[in-house]
Amino acid sequence: MTKRKRIVIICVVAALVAGVILSSVFLGLYFAHEPISEYRNVGYIMASTVNNAADVEDLPLRDLTHIIFGFVCINDGSVEPTISEADDRALAALHTYASAHPSVKLMISLNGNGFCYVSRTAERRKAYIQNLKPLIEKYGISGIDADWEYPKRNTNGYRHCTHDGQDYAALMEDIREEFGNDFALSIALCGSVTFMNDINNRRMAKTLDFVNVMTYDLGLTNHCGYTETASSMFNAYLAGYKKSQLNLGLPFYERCKDKEYDYKEFDELMSMIERGEIEVKKTYEYCYAKYQGHRLSFDTREYLMRKVRLVKKRGYGGVFCWHLGCNADGSLMREARQILEA
Repeated sequence: MTKRKRIVIICVVAALVAGVILSSVFLGLYFAHEPISEYRNVGYIMASTVNNAADVEDLPLRDLTHIIFGFVCINDGSVEPTISEADDRALAALHTYASAHPSVKLMISLNGNGFCYVSRTAERRKAYIQNLKPLIEKYGISGIDADWEYPKRNTNGYRHCTHDGQDYAALMEDIREEFGNDFALSIALCGSVTFMNDINNRRMAKTLDFVNVMTYDLGLTNHCGYTETASSMFNAYLAGYKKSQLNLGLPFYERCKDKEYDYKEFDELMSMIERGEIEVKKTYEYCYAKYQGHRLSFDTREYLMRKVRLVKKRGYGGVFCWHLGCNADGSLMREARQILEA
C-alpha cells in the first residue's frame, strides 16, 4: 500500500469517526431536554363554532392555555384588516370568556391572500399593524398568530414572491416591536419540510413565542401518520426552533382524495364508527377507514393521544388542535392536558 493510499484511508476513517461523534452529540442534545414548566394546550376556533353555541361557557375552552380565533383577514392590496359581522359577534363572546378566565390567552390568527402585499415594505407593515390596534384593544387580544402557510408558493391563487420568507420574518419582528414582549406571537408552520424551509426559521425563532407545526395534511392517503408527524417536529427543530417553542398539531378531522368525502369531523367519524358505518383499520403508522369505496384518513383518540405522549417524551412545548368545533365536548383537549400534566 502506498503512502498516499494510507493517508486517504486514515482521512476517511477519521471523517467517519468524527461524523459518528458529532451525530451522537447532536442526538444526545436532541433527546435530552429540560422539563417543561407549563405545556401549551392551544385550540383554534372558528366564528361558526362560537356563534352556534347557546352560551360561550358551553364551548370546549376550559382546558386551554391559548384560544386562537380564526380569522382576521389580510387582503391583497389593502392594509386594512377585515372581519365579518359573524367574526365580530364571536370575538365579543370570546372576549367576555377570556375576561372571566384570565389564565387563558385570547389570540387572533391572520389569514388571507394579502400577506405578500402587506409584508413587502416597512410602510405597509407599519400601516397594517397600526390598523390592527383598535381591534386588539376592543377585544382584549393577548397575541397574534400568523397563518401564512405557504410563502413563496402559488397556493389558492395567492400572491407570492421570492422574498416572502424574509418579509414574513420582518412582519413578525415589527409586530413584536409594536406590542412588546408580553404579547404572544406564533405562526402556523407547514409540516412538510419542503414548504417549511421557505421561511427564514432561524430568524423567526428569535421573535416568536411558539410555533404551531401542522403535522397533518401531509398527503390525502395518510395525511397524519405517526412517523411523518414525528419527522415534522424533528425537522422544525433542525430548522432552528427550540423544542420548547414547538407545538404538535392534532387534526380533529379526516382527509380523502374525493372532496365529497373530505373533512369529516372527529365527532362525526366517531358516530359513524358507533353506528357500524365504518370500520377502522390500524397499522403502527396510521389508521383509516373505508366508506362507500373511499379511504378516509384520520386519527382516532388513541392515535391522537399517542402523539401527545410524544410531545412529553421529546420535550416539545405543547399541542394545538385544528379545530375545536370538531370535538364539541372538549374531551380530546382535556385528555391531552391531563397527559401533559401527569
